[in-house]
Formats: sequence, C-alpha cells, structure tokens
Amino acid sequence: MTKVLGISIDGIIRDFLSQLSKVYDEQIGKPNLPVTSYKFEEHFLFPGGLKELNQFLYLEFPLEVFGWAKEQSFNVMNDIHKLNEKVKDYNYKIKLISKEIGKSKSSTLFFLSKVACQIESIQFVPKEEDKWDECDILLTTDPLVLKSKPENKISIKFDTTYNKDVKSNYSIDNIKILLEDDIFLNEILNSEFIEHKEIL
Repeated sequence: MTKVLGISIDGIIRDFLSQLSKVYDEQIGKPNLPVTSYKFEEHFLFPGGLKELNQFLYLEFPLEVFGWAKEQSFNVMNDIHKLNEKVKDYNYKIKLISKEIGKSKSSTLFFLSKVACQIESIQFVPKEEDKWDECDILLTTDPLVLKSKPENKISIKFDTTYNKDVKSNYSIDNIKILLEDDIFLNEILNSEFIEHKEIL
C-alpha cells in the first residue's frame, strides 16, 4: 500500500504570513512584526481578537490573502514536483494538505494554479490537527499540528520564527534538503519513529 508524505501548503509552498502582513497593512494598519508566536491574533490586532481575524481571513479577504500570495521560496513548487517523483521509489506519494474554510478553498486552488501545481492529491481539512488523518509523515510549520502528532506518525518541522521551541522528529529549513540528501530522505521514509534530528 502506498504511504503518504503530507506537505502543508502555508509556510512551505505559500508565503501566507508576508501576504497577510501586506493585506492587513493595506486594510487595517501596521502589524506587530516579526511574527514570533503562532497566536497570530497577537500580531494582527482586531478588537474582536481571533474571531475577527478569522472573519478577515476567510470571509472578507480570502482571495487577497490566500489567492494572491507568492511562493514561500523561489521555485519551491518545482522542487516539490521533483520530490514527488523521488519518493515514488520508496512507495510514497505526496499529498498537499491545508486547513481551509469557505472561500479560502477556491482562493487556495487559485494560488496552486498560479504556481503550476501538478500534485494530484490535495486535501482541505477544517482543523489543523486533522492533517494527521491524511498522511503517514507530515512536513509542516504549524506548532498545533506538531504538538498533536500521533505516536505512529512522523513529523518534519520546517523551521520558522514561530515554531523554534516545538519538538518534532526531524527539522529542516529548506525543501531542497530532502532532494539532495538521499541518506536523510531514506532514513525518514523508512523509519517508524526516531529521536529528533536537525538538518541545517
């Protein structure tokens, strides 16, 4: 049976935070940067807190935030296409997984069309923690997802400013590491559980 390497869209493929900062600045005012906490409502302030931030994201400006965002790094979608071919040798496939609500779903599909996504499997989930139901290994920046990892799954943390203190099985800071380091990739895809390792 083919296993699944899940990849979160935000923070790895889509530069969500930069685009949110841009749209917030245009519509509301200056955000509190840099973003050092996953409690985004502490950086993008609204009188109604998280509820109003979610309204801003998912009801008022989903296309501007999710659809018009840029790639997280140059040519990252192309790197993921190459990785998808590579993991087939290990009986894996890549699935893109993202928490999306309402109009952010169509906005995300628009974003993926812009970056010429060719990954066949794309899954939207209502809660971040639900991503684990869709994969065996998950590459993500999300502290909530990393902290909710089931014992029988493998986590790869993509290092960012707001997840430095969060534990994971592996850590990387560039998707190219998975393409260029065959020993490291082999270890991840053939392991059921390992201690935390950091590759920089």
